[in-house]
Amino acid sequence: MTERTLLRNAKILACTGGAAERPVAGDVLVEGERIAKVAPGGLDVDEASTRVVDVRGATVLPGLCDAHTHISWPLDFEFDHDGVAAEAPNRHLLDVAAVARTFLESGYTLLIGAGVLQAEDDVVAKDFIDRGLVPGPRIVPSGPMVAEPGGLGADGGLMDLAADAGALRAIVRRQCEMGARAIKLFISGDGIVPEYPSEDTYMNDEMLAAAVDEAAGYGAIVTVHARSAESIAMAARIISLLTPSSVGGPDDSAMRKKQNLRPPCLGAGATESTRALNAAASGLFTLSSSATNVRARS
Repeated sequence: MTERTLLRNAKILACTGGAAERPVAGDVLVEGERIAKVAPGGLDVDEASTRVVDVRGATVLPGLCDAHTHISWPLDFEFDHDGVAAEAPNRHLLDVAAVARTFLESGYTLLIGAGVLQAEDDVVAKDFIDRGLVPGPRIVPSGPMVAEPGGLGADGGLMDLAADAGALRAIVRRQCEMGARAIKLFISGDGIVPEYPSEDTYMNDEMLAAAVDEAAGYGAIVTVHARSAESIAMAARIISLLTPSSVGGPDDSAMRKKQNLRPPCLGAGATESTRALNAAASGLFTLSSSATNVRARS
């Protein structure tokens, strides 16, 4: 028999996109791993066969998605990338598990990886979470970030380096075969590091096109660190998916509109990462996810 759970006396925020939307009092019925019904005003159920959780007026909203995550960074991270990368893998993976659990307990049910400090962090975390061995959100895993020789991130040995389209294609292939499904490229500098100003632009159209083409063959997506106007324009020309939190500057809202991004919404049969991944290859990134901490899906 499918397990049934009713969230009773909730304030439901469906996040349908309307600016005037306000929480509505009601109940949410979950059957197995699916949201079966969102019932404004309440829902009568057979309590003998349904687990009833009285949330006492708490707000129930879709599971959150963080579209730019580094679960490699420990909870007490102090921007010491080299130190984390040099940590013993067994101790480091416990830090990764703690970060994943914290995301889930904070209401996130989907993470998009944006680069790791030890190569298999995201891939291993996803495997253990998917098998139910550790708690955490669903993950679109990334591998090491990718930089151009001489650019931001190229020193220190923490990133993969690509000097041309052929080298970049080989890196994308290797990361995807490892299990990555989000490839993170650095195509600009960043003002936080003065010697690599945000106005600097790295890579070129040929390299980005090669990365996107190779990734598409694995059902993977490409995301970019883009700060300069030139790098944002290049990404807009080439990449069919831009991670919203990775794009800065005045063109950000226009880029989101161009890529047809929309927020999660709560409803019967709500879906999460599968639809996002399937859509990524065609250039449409649509997230539709479940009630916070329920992890319901279709």
